[in-house]
Amino acid sequence: MVQCPGSRQKAGEEPRLIRRLEVTPAGTDVVDVSLAIIDRSNARSAERWANRGHLFVVGAAQRVLHLVVDRHYHYKEVERWWDQLFARGVNQHLTLRADEHGFTEGKERARWAAGSAHCPGTPEDLGTILRPGPNEPKSKHDAFNEQIDRREHFALPRVSAYGADGSHRVKCPALAGMAGCPLRGGTV
Repeated sequence: MVQCPGSRQKAGEEPRLIRRLEVTPAGTDVVDVSLAIIDRSNARSAERWANRGHLFVVGAAQRVLHLVVDRHYHYKEVERWWDQLFARGVNQHLTLRADEHGFTEGKERARWAAGSAHCPGTPEDLGTILRPGPNEPKSKHDAFNEQIDRREHFALPRVSAYGADGSHRVKCPALAGMAGCPLRGGTV
């Protein structure tokens, strides 16, 4: 497990420190090992927090709240992976496969893109926003970030905690002051 910068941090703002390491045979399933690493890290974080102020405490208490994973985790059974992360309060972040871009229509006419519910009026061109490769010019990365920022204005902000089944309530982005909508008087 490697520490990494947040999505809006510059690359050098957060050191890439190895926080946990587990060596396993090549054929070992990564789910149980990965969950055990998260659990050990969070237990150590809780221990540091409980003992803060003592001489043996080193560094800040950092609980795993966000986890960036590669595409290998797309193929894990929901009950074994996502549900286990959800139960631990960990948000998973991953790169979408080529067949996972674009909008899907959800309940109550919400449009889903990149794992989030969006307003039904979200422009079609914001459904598929492909991340440029690491060697692409800075201008392409800037354009990508601008498109992501534009789409975020149409995201339905969560207004309730997640239920045991992962359900939650959301709010119209126009009523939340994030976007203007001709269907919501006074927001345009």
